[in-house]
Formats: sequence, structure tokens, C-alpha cells
Amino acid sequence: MYKTPVKLPAAWRLPVRYGAIGLILALMLLTSAVASVSAAAAASGRANAGMYSPRGLTAAQINQQANAILSRLTLAEKLRLMTGNKHEALHSLKAIGLASVRVSDATCGVVDWGPATALPAASCLTAAWSRRLAWQEGQAIGRDARARQVGILLGPGVNILREPQNGRSMEYIGGEDPTLSASLVTRFVRGLQSQDVAACVKHYVGNEIETQRPWVNCVISRRALEEIYLPPFKAAVQRGHAWAIMTACNRINGWYGSENAFLLNDMLRRHWGFRGVVMTDWGCSYNTLDNLKNGLDLEMPARKMYTLAAVSQLLKQGKITTGLIDQHVRRLLRLLIAMGFIDRQALPAVPLRGPRRAALVNVIAAEGTVLLKNRGGILPLKHVRTVVLAGPWMTRVTTGGGGSSHVPPIVQPVTLANALRAQWGPGTQIKDIPWRRTFPELWGHGQLTAPNGQPGLQGEYFANAGFAGKAKIRIDKELSFDFGGPARPAMDEPANVSLDMMKPPSAAQHGPFSAIWKASLRVPVSEYYSFSVAVSGSAEVYLNGKRIVDLWIPFWQPQHPLKGALATRRLQAGRVYQLRVVYRSIANKAAQLEFGYGPANEVHLLTPAEKAEVKNADVVIAGIGFGMAMQREQGDRPYHFMPPQDAYVHELSKLNQNTVVVAYAGSGAPVNRWIHNVAALLWAWYPGQTGNDSVAGILTGRINPSGHLPDTIARHKRDEPAYGNFFGHPPVFSPAWPNEPEFNDAMPSTANSTCDFKEGIFVGYRWYDKKHIKPQFCFGYGLSYTTFKFDAVHMTDAGSGTHRVVTLHITITNTGHRAGADIIQAYVHPPAVAIARCVQNLRGFKRVTLAPGQTRSVAISLGWRSFACFDSNTNKWLVPPGNYTIGVGDSSRHETLAASVAW
Repeated sequence: MYKTPVKLPAAWRLPVRYGAIGLILALMLLTSAVASVSAAAAASGRANAGMYSPRGLTAAQINQQANAILSRLTLAEKLRLMTGNKHEALHSLKAIGLASVRVSDATCGVVDWGPATALPAASCLTAAWSRRLAWQEGQAIGRDARARQVGILLGPGVNILREPQNGRSMEYIGGEDPTLSASLVTRFVRGLQSQDVAACVKHYVGNEIETQRPWVNCVISRRALEEIYLPPFKAAVQRGHAWAIMTACNRINGWYGSENAFLLNDMLRRHWGFRGVVMTDWGCSYNTLDNLKNGLDLEMPARKMYTLAAVSQLLKQGKITTGLIDQHVRRLLRLLIAMGFIDRQALPAVPLRGPRRAALVNVIAAEGTVLLKNRGGILPLKHVRTVVLAGPWMTRVTTGGGGSSHVPPIVQPVTLANALRAQWGPGTQIKDIPWRRTFPELWGHGQLTAPNGQPGLQGEYFANAGFAGKAKIRIDKELSFDFGGPARPAMDEPANVSLDMMKPPSAAQHGPFSAIWKASLRVPVSEYYSFSVAVSGSAEVYLNGKRIVDLWIPFWQPQHPLKGALATRRLQAGRVYQLRVVYRSIANKAAQLEFGYGPANEVHLLTPAEKAEVKNADVVIAGIGFGMAMQREQGDRPYHFMPPQDAYVHELSKLNQNTVVVAYAGSGAPVNRWIHNVAALLWAWYPGQTGNDSVAGILTGRINPSGHLPDTIARHKRDEPAYGNFFGHPPVFSPAWPNEPEFNDAMPSTANSTCDFKEGIFVGYRWYDKKHIKPQFCFGYGLSYTTFKFDAVHMTDAGSGTHRVVTLHITITNTGHRAGADIIQAYVHPPAVAIARCVQNLRGFKRVTLAPGQTRSVAISLGWRSFACFDSNTNKWLVPPGNYTIGVGDSSRHETLAASVAW
């Protein structure tokens, strides 16, 4: 599928039915090398992406300067431009007046180059459904980048959320819908590039999974690519005028993103008219010849494939030409010239922090936080005398996820507990329940036997972090140690000595180590047992070969002093279970591991005194969520909230019916275990450095919530569209409750892993519609403290064929008693035709803010493509004839108005 590295069959070359930007295309014909590509595009009437320059340069001027510079470069200098300078920069080249260009990870803010404004997660921005905010956030990040001399931002990310477990869901603009993503990313890119910072949109394409992403082959149908996964990238290029695209690490239908001719040459350049730069994700370059022939311009972060020796050999063999090299370099020069990086004049200074950027954090958090449940109008909280604050995320802050989206905040982050205290007066009594019981101390109630028959666990210790070399073997009675500093355990201790009794390590023993413990386990009584882990470093626990606890964190991820997890499984008396615990310490960090197990009914989450406080309070507010260790790059997060959070909320809500939950996560997570007991649920995503001020403002009524879900929250994992076809981390943290078995996906372990996107175009709400599955909360859903009414829809029709535009004029009224915002959403329902279609597709939306009693008419225009689908038989876009219904409402399952149009 799409494996032809150079030229595709004619049937695959799509006609692009958009108005051509003739002037820019004509100007591109100034150079002979560009002429061949541009002429082909012009001949078929294809649009091009244009070349944006904040300096006001025209396409002709950019090309003229690029050709002048190119003509005097040596091969070595050209390759210097085509490779990165180690981790965070492009090479300098004095011969052309080019200083090193800094790059930085992105989407939630400037990640590298010191503390910066930690904006809310991209999923929070998406939940606001606001083009205005998308532009403002892009501009704010651009100013932060300028202040740190960053010229290229490695973002925004626009991969589609096909599965909530995606570890980087918090980084991607658009959630599960390409129309929403395309609209917002266009404004984000424009705002960013207005600040003389180039956007690099990522990850092109299919990076909807983090587990094994450098090796996994994502099998995606041509139709799913066209209708679901490609539109955000196309919009970023054609409407946002993004200057760079980052390829995905993974393979797409057999070819790595960096050498995929169909995606880079045919789709991106020929059909979309992209004139900018294609760069690799970090280290994801695998073949010199395929990279050069199939469209890769820039190898990052350093030279690996684009070496002078390798390229010279290909030239000598006649496998490539200097014209091909020039084509790549010309694209790089265009970007450098258009953005003013060559002979750069001093730009107006931008301070490291600014009041507008700081204020924007709270605005996005306010407009993106989603109120999902509000039983009896308990929110906003008024006339509250006693409040209990509970849960791990009441006193901690995850500003925007881990890995490449983690922005070191330039100000002290605000916790929800502190934000609430600041907003409540002295008349409110606030009581805290410390989250000290995340890692219960459990041990015993069973027999552990090492492989040699001795009581305890057999430990295999390695004097390195890679489980390499000869291991030292000994028997440990229990796993409970804390060296308190960078150290390896003493390997010469006698057997049968527990780790916590070991002597302090000597200086010679400092450094990382790794270990594996093995034992067989028998329990005396058949019941549910909990396995508890607290660790500084990385740890996994396996039971009968299946991973039940996963706290494995890559070296480059943010490391917490102590993190933990709890897994619950039902064990049978008399049966032998094989137990394995794997551990790796962190270099120059404390080495700590606490492992235990015991009956689940001995896990006590609240003391008797705490239970009394909860029961007697007017309201209980619980903060739960996923931290940076779980929501991060290079790994997919658990499906459920880390235990014992679900059980904790369940217990709180049983004691006090006025329990309000605030959830912090980059995407949806199941809440079915307690949602019917709690009074209210607020989804805060990751609200940035001070966004908890807005979350507290919603709770107390200072702010009216207005966010709407950009992704569906399912009732059960088995309801998910990608269930069985997503091998991210299985939901190892969710206890197997009675009568509800675990639904773990298979976890491939080879470098030839394949992830089949079998759901095709039925991603997100499209799947639930097709399968008639009721979700917990549907796409587009969100509550407010006021009410809205959609009064009428009037339709106008202009043009014909591919130029036809249908415009909906919708009247909306705020029928409540306070100002608020609602999201008008327009869904196209196609007729029954031979081509399988989705029940409905979001095709337009508009955020509307109204005062009490105010009425407003809003227009939403739908073009030809809004009614079209991709025909896999002809590889063309078409609109099958018939009557199309356009449903209008404020969620995918609440459409109160409808209009009909015939094609």
C-alpha cells in the first residue's frame, strides 16, 4: 500500500478542487528547478501553499535570493544546511551570513531554553473550540520563542486522537475530529509565524501511538488517511502557510515517514503545493538514498544519513543528481530567507515573560475546562461553610504533560487547593485530607519461593542500568530499600539479607544499577489481592508473564522522587503464580523501591477520623488525574486513573453525596465506576502554570464554564473504536473489580510490530454512531451555568459544483440569567449510498458568547468538500447525489435544528 518510492500510479494522483492561487504559482516559475514541480501543479489546476514571510517578501524575491545563494555553495556546505547541529539547533554557515537557528519543542509552550510560559495543554485549547484563542496562543508562544532566540518551533502537533491512551494526546490540537483540528491549527500557525518564528507541524502522519513508535508499522487505508488523518496537515500548509513539516517516527503502510514518497512527494508537494521544509523527528532517519529521493530535506538532530561520504558515493554511482540535492537545499534556503534568519537584523526585544502571555493561561483554562455533570445545580458552590479537599491533584500541578510538551513554568504553578483558598473568604472552613496513602504498605499473606526453593525472591543484580553482563545472585526476603543517593547495592552481602538492612554503599559503588527478582507465589485464601509499588527510578511487576504494574520511565523523561501504583487481581488458593519484579535506578538519583502485596480489603484509603470529616462536610472536592510520568512521550498511558484513585473517589462519594471531582488528564478516561455517585465532574485537562485559578473560579461561580469535549469519553474500554487494535500500555493500573474483567490489548514485542487502523474512517464519535453505542459523554458535549436555545436555521445556497457554498444562518438565545458561551456545531448526515459513509461528520462550528436574554444570528458556511467523501475505487473525492441533512446543536448527540440540501 503506497510503497512506490518515486512515482505513483496515475489513479492515485488526486485532482485538488480548490481555487488556485495563480499569482504565487506563476511567480514560482522563476527558477528552472522549481519550474518542473510548479508547472506540473499549474497544469492540473492544483493549489499551492504559498510562502509566508513576516518581512513582506514575495515568492519571487524569496526564490531569487535562494537561487543566488545556492549557486555559490559547495556540496559540503549544502549538506551542512541539511543536517542539525546536535540537539536543538540548525547549523550556522558564515559564508551566507547564517547564524545557528535554535529550535524548541512546543505546542504547550517553549520547552527548551529555560523556563517559559507553561500554557494549558493543547487538548484544553481544543476544548474551547475557539479560533480566536488558537491564534492568541500561537502568538503568545511565538513571543516566548522570540524572547529565547528560538527560530523554529517544533509544533503544533495535530495527530488525531483515535485512542485516549495515546501518551501525547495532551499535545495535539483537534482531539478526534479533523475539521476541528484543521480550523484551529490554521489560526495557531498564523499566530505563531506572525512573531518571526517558523512552525513545524508534526507528526506527519499516523503517530497516533507512542508505544514502539520508532518501529511500528501503522497500516492505514487510503480513505482513512484522506478523510481523517491528513486534513489537519493540509490545512496547516495551505491555509496556515506553515513553513515546516516533521515526519513521524513510525512507518506508514510499510515506509518510514522520512522516506514515504506518497506522503512527501505526491501528497504534500504535488497535491498540496507545499514549498517548505520537511524534517525528521529526532533520530528517525534510516536510509540516505530513500530519504533524498522521496522528499526529506533536513535530518535532525544531527548528521546520520546525510554524510558527505554517503552522498558523494550516491552521486558517483549516478543514483542521485546534484539537482536533487539543490532541490532540498533550495527549500531550506526559502525558509531561512522568508523568516529573516540570513543576515538577520536585530528584532525588537521581547521580555522573557509578559502580562498578556501570563493572563492568556487563565483565559484558555477558563474557556477549555468542561463541566460534564452538575447534579441538582450543586455548582457553582455558594454559601458553603465546610469543605474537604482530597485527592492527589489537589496539591500538585501537572501543567501540560510530560516529555516534549513539558514546559518548565516561569512562575510558581498554582495548586487547586491554594486557588480555592484564595477565592473563599474566612467564612468557609477548609479541611485537607493528605494524599499519603497512594502506596499502601502491604506484605505477606502468602508464600514466596525463589527458584532454588528457598523462601523469598531470587534477585539478579547488574552493575549498570541495562541488565548487561554477569549478574550477582542472592535471595531477598522482601523488597524494601532506600539508598538515599546515587548508589548501587553492595554485591558482596551474604544471602538472605533484606535490602533495607544492607550497609551504606561506598563511593566506588555510586552509579546506576538494574535488578530482576523472581519468585513463585501461593496464597492461602481465594480473594482479591493488591500489589503495591513505590519507586524512584523505573519498575515493572509481572504476574504469570503479564505486566500488572508499569512504572517504566525512559531516562530522558522527567523523574519524580517517588511514584507509585497499585494493581488488584483475584488469586486462587493453592495455585502457583510466577512473580517477577524488574527495577532500574536513575543515574545520580536516589535508588528506592517498595514492593508489597496483600488482600485488597486491607487497603484502607481513609482513616476513621477522615471518614467523619468527609461525611460531615457540606461539600467534598477531589482532584484526580495522570501525572507527567504517565502522560508523556515514548509511552502510552494507562486507560484508567492510577489506583487507588477510582476506589478513593468511590469511597468519598459513598460518604458524602456532595462530592465534586476535578479531573486532570490529556484526554478522556473512564469514570463509570463512580460517575453515578458524585454530584459534579469538571474536566480540567492540564490547565497550565496558573490555570487552576480559573478552575477554582468555575467551582466558586466567578467563571461560567464553556468548554465542550473534543473527544468521546466511553463507558468501557471495549467500546473504544481502536479496541483490540491499539497496543499501547495495557490498563495495568485498573483493579479488576468483581464481574468486570480486564480488557488488555496485545503488546507486540518485536521491531516488526504492526498496528492496524481497522476502524478506518470510523474514529471517535463516528464509531459510536455506527455501532449504536451510548458513550459516557459524547463528542462536543459541555454544560454551562446558563441555558441556550437554538431558535431557527435559515439556509442560503450559492454557486454550483465544486464552487457551491451552503450557508446556515442560526439564531441562538441565552435563556438563562448570566452571561455565557455555547458552541454551535453543524453536522452533515449523508444519504444512504453505495459508498459506506459515517452517520454524521462535524463540518462547521462557532463559539458564541451571549449576555442574559441576548439573541444572535450566526452564519456557518459549508463548501463542496463538507459533503464529499473519498471513493477508494476511483481514488477521487466526490459527492454522491442525494438529500443531505445538516443537524445543528451543541453536541454530536444534541442536534435541535435541521436543514436539508440536495446534491
